[in-house]
Amino acid sequence: MTSYSVTSIQDQAQIYAAAWASNDVIYWASRSKSKLFKGHKSSGSWVSTSLSGAGSLSSTYGMTSSLLEVSADQSYLLYGYGIGRSACCIMQYTFSDDTFVPRIGNCNSQGFVDGAGTTAKFRFINDIAISADGSYAYVADTDNSRIRHIDMTNNQVTSTCSICGSTQFGRPRGLRFTSDFKYLIVSTFENREIRSINMETEEVFKLLSDSDSSLRGPKQL
Repeated sequence: MTSYSVTSIQDQAQIYAAAWASNDVIYWASRSKSKLFKGHKSSGSWVSTSLSGAGSLSSTYGMTSSLLEVSADQSYLLYGYGIGRSACCIMQYTFSDDTFVPRIGNCNSQGFVDGAGTTAKFRFINDIAISADGSYAYVADTDNSRIRHIDMTNNQVTSTCSICGSTQFGRPRGLRFTSDFKYLIVSTFENREIRSINMETEEVFKLLSDSDSSLRGPKQL
């Protein structure tokens, strides 16, 4: 385990994603180093520590996704991972036992396959939105132009939910629930739009489109 002062964070080049765990703790992924880092306050100063527990990341893979999410109970961290430049699986780092394990998707192969755990396939995972109780999640499967549903209790991936096969989401990049979890906000790179999905009625509303020149292909939310 290696520690750095906050002034040497630039050595962890190509920071690809970050997630706050609390006011005093933040995690981020370094694409160039294929590592996860924890930033925390120590004696009033910020210190960066690399996470290198059992089953740590292989150099043949990469942190090639903006997906980085701390669970609501702060027991684990999910992040996009894979070969080449496109994340095709979701890895899990568990804080209590300092371990890395593949959780969802095939880390060695891209595609479009529903299934449980590592039997499922994705093509460029970019973001995840987890329900308030942690029982299910939606994933932005960008290069399949799909929003995939995950049952977090058994890691089952499906594409049969009514919004999953929608053609309204061209290359979705960002997903975020509103604070009341009544709406799922989706940014689409290809359509240059930000849309809102009513989770009760599953109606889709356009919030912003390419008529607003500032969008230019929105990515993360």
